[in-house]
Amino acid sequence: MSTHKRNPFVYLISVIILLIFVIILLLMNSINSITTAKESAFRIEANNVVSAAKEIFKEYQKGNYVVSNNSDGCRNEQKICITINKMKNSNYSVNSKYKGKIEIDITDMQNPKYTLFLARSAEFRFVDLSYTNYTEYGQINNSPWKEEYEVCNCETTV
Repeated sequence: MSTHKRNPFVYLISVIILLIFVIILLLMNSINSITTAKESAFRIEANNVVSAAKEIFKEYQKGNYVVSNNSDGCRNEQKICITINKMKNSNYSVNSKYKGKIEIDITDMQNPKYTLFLARSAEFRFVDLSYTNYTEYGQINNSPWKEEYEVCNCETTV
């Protein structure tokens, strides 16, 4: 009867490799969950910005909100533009980590269209999107962010 002893070092290495594999799988799953949560938060904030713009437009129609023509906000015959900074300074609930602007097409005053330019750092961006529900339908656009997306310019070109 031969007794063949197995080296415990081989078992130890096998267990370590198995544990590393399990840890890698857990980390990959966690990273995906974190990215999904950040994207969901971004989409919720986009909806908050549009809701704030709708409130501003209602107040504007009543004469309670004045749009002054500068880089933070402006108005012409076709649109009203308001920067995210202006919304923050006007006590609308907009997260301070975001930048951009929203343009309200007022060609049809009864049915205005909202176009959003919104970014949070370099991670998530909406550029020139005119959806009504950003949570479900807005497509995140990771094209380069331009400074013109943060300022209003309502000059009409003839």
